[in-house]
Amino acid sequence: MTDEQIQQIAAEVAKILAKDVYSDALQPGMKQIGIAIETVAKLGNTVLTPVALINDGAKIIRERIVNKWQEKMKQLPEGQVKPMDGEIAVPALKKLEYNTSEELEELFLNLLTSASNQAKEGIVHPSFANIISELSSDEARILTYLKTENQPICTVNIRVNYNNGTYSDHYHDTTIFDTNDVIKFKNNIRAYLENMKRLGLIKLWGNTN
Repeated sequence: MTDEQIQQIAAEVAKILAKDVYSDALQPGMKQIGIAIETVAKLGNTVLTPVALINDGAKIIRERIVNKWQEKMKQLPEGQVKPMDGEIAVPALKKLEYNTSEELEELFLNLLTSASNQAKEGIVHPSFANIISELSSDEARILTYLKTENQPICTVNIRVNYNNGTYSDHYHDTTIFDTNDVIKFKNNIRAYLENMKRLGLIKLWGNTN
């Protein structure tokens, strides 16, 4: 695809977004998006062609989302941007279409940006979009928090022994999330941890049954 065609793709995206001011000199980040979606556009999938990235009825990618993507792509030099692998871009864009979580939206946009980065070629896997779609907003917040704060997640095991020789085990997940506002539904922390463990995003040591 020629540089002129790439600019046409980016210009079409901007037109759909009803940009008030847009010159021949593409705004920073928009040309990178044009390069990134080159492969996807060639697939001929109407959901993913530049014209359909913003659908008037479904609002697939609203101006706010594209603006956020543009800001991320601005950080990549043009020479470092590559067309996204369709196996990564297609499911990510489709899942983004139906997403209503701002936290998951951020993860999807990070995935699309990484998939456009030559420096991360071979690191971004097609399964990542499906993994993100299986997370809740709270789980996305937990992962972001753990990445920056590196807080421990502890499980306390209390065993009660009875006179008849039987016993019962009681577990309590004691985490920093019990006392801060990172997550909305604190009672779900056990389910969150187990789900993230199932997805291979965290490891839990000890007896977590």
